Amino acid sequence: MIGGVYGVSGNLERIDAIIIPVGLTAGSEPIDITTISVRLIGSANRAIIDQNEPPLVDVVPILGRWSVQERFNADSDHLLEPGEQFILNVSPDIKSDCIAYRTFAVEIKPAGRPALRVERTVPGSITTITRLD
Repeated sequence: MIGGVYGVSGNLERIDAIIIPVGLTAGSEPIDITTISVRLIGSANRAIIDQNEPPLVDVVPILGRWSVQERFNADSDHLLEPGEQFILNVSPDIKSDCIAYRTFAVEIKPAGRPALRVERTVPGSITTITRLD
């Protein structure tokens, strides 16, 4: 994970999408973004979040999906390579764990690699863009 994690809200009662910037650590092998699985885990719900229907890259996902919303320092392939940064947008369809004071985790697992677990607690005050520390 590179940088801060943010929640995007359309109605200020819950987080509708989770924005997670990812990149590789020094010396890491490239990751094919199409092999990644994403899960949202919370006390009220556990769900696999499927990839966005094509296209997967450079789009905002439809409800219940995830996508690579933006890429920085990247070429046109689907490989996350050293020096590149991908901004993942996770848009769960069940948001019962994305409300004030609830804790959730997003697990991002590339095929054959360990999962990255991003655990956050939603603050009491939700804005259109909320930093999730």
